[in-house]
Amino acid sequence: MSDILKNKKNLINFLILVILILAVPIGIGLIQKQQVLKSKAVNGASGVTFSGPNVTTRNNTTILKLQDNAGGGQDAKANLIITAPNPPKGQ
Repeated sequence: MSDILKNKKNLINFLILVILILAVPIGIGLIQKQQVLKSKAVNGASGVTFSGPNVTTRNNTTILKLQDNAGGGQDAKANLIITAPNPPKGQ
């Protein structure tokens, strides 16, 4: 064994073989590991709130009245409040 490691080419080949022997089981383990991707939007947009005179709530659903039909023909307005789920510390 010591004769094999004395030659530089044999030493490099031996190190490559050891790396491959270690890399194959690690790679297979990583491939088999299931990654769960979950969107935060699935649970509802808890950080988004609408307010104003043209916003109503019916059956736990927010309704936006987009056009003012009272006669002016102008677009109705609503306030949009966005709250960060994890605000930075110190703010």
